Amino acid sequence: MSSVLAHVCAGTSLVNMPYSMSFEEAEATEAANWVLNNREADGTYPENWIIGEELHSEGKHSLYISRDWVTARFDSARTIMYAYRDIEFPADGFYDISYDYYAAGCENATLYVGLCLASHELVGTNKSGVLPASLNIDEFLLLKNAHGATAWQHASHRKHLVAGREYRLYFAWTNNNEKHDHVQTVSAAIDNVQITSCVCAAPVNLTA
Repeated sequence: MSSVLAHVCAGTSLVNMPYSMSFEEAEATEAANWVLNNREADGTYPENWIIGEELHSEGKHSLYISRDWVTARFDSARTIMYAYRDIEFPADGFYDISYDYYAAGCENATLYVGLCLASHELVGTNKSGVLPASLNIDEFLLLKNAHGATAWQHASHRKHLVAGREYRLYFAWTNNNEKHDHVQTVSAAIDNVQITSCVCAAPVNLTA
């Protein structure tokens, strides 16, 4: 994996439990199963999800929003960008979904985390900068409107999921900031994604 990975296409959705992803170079094969920046092919966007080195909870990399393909900073243009992983769970039951997140942003530039069926389209374009109502519902959202953080946070959610259905774990960056007073502020980042069946042990992150 290069130090910056900007646009990958999804591969297999069936995963073994426990699942762990820290966006490190040793996880390049798994990174290829993530989709970053789903968008119109001819679109030009001021901010994008990348896997880079500037901001990380552990190890040397994380997934974060960048305005210049390097730094974890955001701009003042309207944007919605998604990063997601489609997942098929091996058995019915309860699963713990956890991750580290850094959501600095501002009141109008925030992070959402959700889980929906993969058939549910992640709609919205860079023109609105607001999470669509079809996604902004409690049934899907794990984390809502996160911003203002000055340090890494940890979140964990327990969900009952069904085998044979394909789910989509998504991270959405919404930016409707037009005040220009937060330009170059740290944006949002994700690290150490873990999914554990409640009947098996959590993974141990051995990445240096």
